[in-house]
Amino acid sequence: MDSKPIPKWIGLLARYYAVLQLFHLSFLTRAAILYSSTGRIPFPAQPAGSSWAVETVPFLFGMGAVDAVAAGMALFAGWKLIFRTQFQTPLWVISINTALTSAVIFCFGTLPSGAWQANPLGYGILAVVFSPLFAFYVMLMLYWTRERSN
Repeated sequence: MDSKPIPKWIGLLARYYAVLQLFHLSFLTRAAILYSSTGRIPFPAQPAGSSWAVETVPFLFGMGAVDAVAAGMALFAGWKLIFRTQFQTPLWVISINTALTSAVIFCFGTLPSGAWQANPLGYGILAVVFSPLFAFYVMLMLYWTRERSN
């Protein structure tokens, strides 16, 4: 637990990230439920054609599982921050690293399929909503580096 106050922007972005991961986990749960009953993966991960290739579905669910772990860590760290005023720097670092790594792999896995070109609005919204996480990552790593050197 960190006893020093955190910079305002890090606290704001941490809260944004935790709330974003709450919605993300809700979408992932909804996608899994709908896939099990309809065989289709709903927004936001729309395919280029009418459906994802059979080989792609395990990749998407693997990314979803990794995202769920990152979301769980972010929700726990967010709960500690909001309700206990404790900033768990290592937990935030692990969670944001996991989430960003998953996002990059997701991009490399879905871009070649043409899904981004076929659904620019959906994937554009994802990019815009998740883009503040890169700023959070940079600020968090600078904060953690300074914190550990003191």
